[in-house]
Amino acid sequence: MKTKNKGLGLKVKNLRILFPTVFTILILLLVSTPSRAASFSIVSVPSPLPQGKVGEHYSVKFKTTSGYQADWSCTPANPVPGLSFSSMNWVTEITLSGTPTQAGTFQFGLKAQYKTDVATAKFTITIMPYFSIVVEQTEPVDELHIPHLPQDIYEGMFCRFDIYTDHPDGLNAHLSWTVTGSVPELRVKPLRDHTLTDSPGIFLEGNATTAGEYWVTVTARDTAGHSATTSFPVRIHPAYCTFNIRPDTSSIVWNTTVLLYSRAVRDEATYSESLDAYVHVLHINLSRFCRGNPSDVNITTLYMEGLPRGITVDTFMYIGGDIDPLGEVVYGNGIIFLNRGAYILLNNHNPSVDVVIRLLMDEPMEVSSPYPGRTYPVRISAVAESGEVKSVNVTLQVFHYVANLTITGLRPVSQYPNPNHMGGPRGGWTDRDLALGKQTIFRFNYTLDFPYAINVTLQLSFPSNEWRWRISETPSSWVNFMQEKGFSWFIPSGGAAYSEFAVNETFTLVPTRRPLTRFFFAEKLRGAPVWYPTPEVEHPSSRENPVSVTLTLVKKGNLVLYKDLPIGEQICFSETFYTAPWDGNLKLGYFIMDRSNYTAEQLDAIHSNFPDAIKKYLSGIFPIKVKEVRWMRYVSTPYVTGLSEENSWIWDGDTFAEEIGEANLDRGVVIVPNDGLDWFGAIGVVFHGWGSVDPSRIAFVEYNYAVDANRFEYFPVVAHELSHTFDYPDIYYGENFPVTFCTTCLYYGNTSDPTSDEGCSGVPLVLGYWAYFDEINGGLIHVGEPGQRDIMACARDRHHWAYHSWGTVGWGCSGFEDPPEGLLVSLLIFRNGTVIDRPFTRLFNHSQPFLPTNVTGNSYLKLINRNGAVLRTYPLNFTDDAFKIYGAEGVETDLTSLVAVVEWFSDLGRVEFVGPDGRVWFSRTVSLNTPVVSVEFPFPAMSLKKGGTYVLKWVGSDADGDSLWFNVQIKRSDESSWMIIAHRTTENTVSFTVPEDFEPGNYTLMVKATDGVNTGYDLVDLMILDSLPLYTLNVDSNVGVEISGSGIYEEWSNVTLTAPQNAPVEGVLGLLGGRYVFQEWVGFANTRENPVNIIVSGGERTLTMKAVYAQDLTVAYIMVGIMLVAVALAALIIVKRRRRPASPPSASASQPA
Repeated sequence: MKTKNKGLGLKVKNLRILFPTVFTILILLLVSTPSRAASFSIVSVPSPLPQGKVGEHYSVKFKTTSGYQADWSCTPANPVPGLSFSSMNWVTEITLSGTPTQAGTFQFGLKAQYKTDVATAKFTITIMPYFSIVVEQTEPVDELHIPHLPQDIYEGMFCRFDIYTDHPDGLNAHLSWTVTGSVPELRVKPLRDHTLTDSPGIFLEGNATTAGEYWVTVTARDTAGHSATTSFPVRIHPAYCTFNIRPDTSSIVWNTTVLLYSRAVRDEATYSESLDAYVHVLHINLSRFCRGNPSDVNITTLYMEGLPRGITVDTFMYIGGDIDPLGEVVYGNGIIFLNRGAYILLNNHNPSVDVVIRLLMDEPMEVSSPYPGRTYPVRISAVAESGEVKSVNVTLQVFHYVANLTITGLRPVSQYPNPNHMGGPRGGWTDRDLALGKQTIFRFNYTLDFPYAINVTLQLSFPSNEWRWRISETPSSWVNFMQEKGFSWFIPSGGAAYSEFAVNETFTLVPTRRPLTRFFFAEKLRGAPVWYPTPEVEHPSSRENPVSVTLTLVKKGNLVLYKDLPIGEQICFSETFYTAPWDGNLKLGYFIMDRSNYTAEQLDAIHSNFPDAIKKYLSGIFPIKVKEVRWMRYVSTPYVTGLSEENSWIWDGDTFAEEIGEANLDRGVVIVPNDGLDWFGAIGVVFHGWGSVDPSRIAFVEYNYAVDANRFEYFPVVAHELSHTFDYPDIYYGENFPVTFCTTCLYYGNTSDPTSDEGCSGVPLVLGYWAYFDEINGGLIHVGEPGQRDIMACARDRHHWAYHSWGTVGWGCSGFEDPPEGLLVSLLIFRNGTVIDRPFTRLFNHSQPFLPTNVTGNSYLKLINRNGAVLRTYPLNFTDDAFKIYGAEGVETDLTSLVAVVEWFSDLGRVEFVGPDGRVWFSRTVSLNTPVVSVEFPFPAMSLKKGGTYVLKWVGSDADGDSLWFNVQIKRSDESSWMIIAHRTTENTVSFTVPEDFEPGNYTLMVKATDGVNTGYDLVDLMILDSLPLYTLNVDSNVGVEISGSGIYEEWSNVTLTAPQNAPVEGVLGLLGGRYVFQEWVGFANTRENPVNIIVSGGERTLTMKAVYAQDLTVAYIMVGIMLVAVALAALIIVKRRRRPASPPSASASQPA
């Protein structure tokens, strides 16, 4: 029964395998059977057929597209000499292969037949020669073209033909050369160290001697019998020489105006002064041009035709090796023969000769006429001995101008933006006021009824005891500097400071019939080592004893005062000016938005140039002193979740204003990437104002306008936007600034009707062509480009923004010292009465003035003590102006901010903001206790490295349990303002990289903690150095365990060392589980902490940290014990088996089945 079941199982299993196998074979047979419906054609592999080459193996296959085993035939049977087919009887593909023996193009047809199906195809195989000959003319060639272009060959020229092949062996080819046909004096040469019977290439070269066309045939044959032949012509042209005549100009323009302004009779003095006007030098070049063998060219005659009477030839010479005369000039029949009978020889020694003709103006009035004058065609000809004539035409234009000059006024510039000086501090300036002790320069106005620019020399004189000036270098070096600039200065002798002087300066005046075209004295002296004259006479209360300046016309053209100038053209007059003191301080901070939008070079340029440039600009032009310009930080494009784009900018602007207050600065400028303010339609904006109470202290300006397109010279847009921070609006438009204040809107914008009062539109060239002084180093600095004049001269209205903005700065900052402690208040206020409060901070040293209390307003900020009594009330104007964006016409927001400084009171109990509806919109209660903060890192007296990055750490606490915000700031010990490192952070650490531009020295780090009003702080004195001392740290262990961390570290480096907690013991004990266990660190620091942080410092420059380990063999002992027990048990089992008796046989085992 068991056997039967096994057999049946095998058969079932075989059937299960057999059925799928048979089915698969049937499918494969069906798939592999050719389809008669498939396409049947012949193709080559590869396709198309490749080219072959004589002597190189060639192989190609042909097959049908259906893959049938076909019967093949070819017509002709052997189409390509040297190639043959493989078997063609009933195969799927055939091969044509072999080594071609003959070059050419071979066509043949193939036929493949499978049963009744027939396919045919025609093919073409091209067999290239084994090699060919290349002929290249390498002498003479035009080397200016790439590749070089062959030039014609003339008799006497060296010529060369390089003849080579494309033989597969290249320069290793052994070729035998045969050349038939010859060219006179040209020789066939093999390559160096070769012969004509064994050379990879040859040359055909030599000096061509005989004109004609010669054909040369060249054959090359290699050792295998392969050969190539080519023929080429060599054409040689007859040699020839000719000459060219060229003047240095085709048109002589002769302006005789200076002659007409000189004395009627020419003498040595006037002749030497106006030499260029009396004489014109014409250069004529005669040059030989040869092709092939050169020959001499003799110029026998040189003459001029068409020169008018009144102009003569003063001198005639030619320049060869020396200047040599060419014989006598002969006049006759309108022709001036410059050279007749004396050869000008052009040969190999002198192939080119320069002829100099000096024309002399004898009678300018007879030859000249008013511009455009008279034109004379002049022809200059040269005749060669061969009879060849070459001529050239020159046009002579002679004219003069007539000048009518009037000086219309003299005014000071450079002290104030408005030369009229309307208004001003201390009861008002007049149009003749000057600031005491501030450098001054003067501008004169003129008209010139004249179509041509002329030179005039004017003298500006400053009386003694009224003006002072000094130079920053020795008088001799200053005089040399002035002479290089073309100035004449008259100064008394002795000392480096002078009380009187005069300056002569020559100006080129362009024609103008309009008055008030301005020129500035000494405007060309950029960076001159001089302090310009400063008024020193002060009479602010009375108008007595003004300072005076005298302007005298010394020279006009060549006409000299009192000698040549008619009485009616003499100019000499004086102007008087009154003086008043000036003062005012301003401290400015700047931010840069979106750092990634700038190149490293642009950022370096801003930090290197902007602070000093804006300081000098504002201090030099306006009646203020910029005490400081400080870099703040990089900021991002404003974005606040839940707020609109406009409100996000206001939100961040509020933050920036807080930082300006914290840094002890007055105002801030945020440099925005180009087009960053496009969404406002502006290049600069200020986001709100509070009437005349508390405008925003932050101006946003796009990069190109904030840095003056990388020039760092003038900053009109920055000045304009800062004017808004002093509460002055835009006045470019409408009746506040009508076009009637100016002759034209050219420098202010555009207007459809210049005669109307509609006002100018567009962005003006706000300071145009301006000049200001470096009040620190002395010297004049230019602003603007030529042609852009002083636009401020047009402003005659007291509302002109440039005057008012800086007048306000002067008043607001005048004599202003840091006030006592204050409280920086920051609120974000919506139109609907919603107020978002921010943490307030006490200021212990600040620049910004307190909010005024003696003004009126519709809203109030109140300070209330702990008993409910009002300490101070600050009126505010909460009107529509608070929601305007200055610079973005028509753009308003529903959010504004208030960032202001108010007085601090020790018993302050509550701060309230009362809105225009009389309701309390905001209230904050002041806690009882001041937060406590302590700086943990850096340590006192610690040194930091410029460029080094450190994690600053502090701890803060508050007895009232209030949340704390921290401000971290640093400054040099002698500075009055702070650099903000972190603002309003809730963290206890911040990463700080010491700026590379920090000067080495003593610094103070301050961490402030505020609970929203009460503010505590901690100060740490530091040193910042260019480099720190280096320490060598050696890290090891007492048992040989390797620990990383050894190296060289700078002082105060924070190093983390980590020792393995366990390490295996060496040898068998380690294999059994024996371990070293970490116990402690000893050396520079003794501690059981692991990992351990150490601060590298101390008097010793080599530090050691050793990890101490103890052996732990517990596991090893346990393993040994286990092994011993296992051995003992095994031994016991063996002993017991040996002692056991044998079992008796079983009785049932012997019974039969």
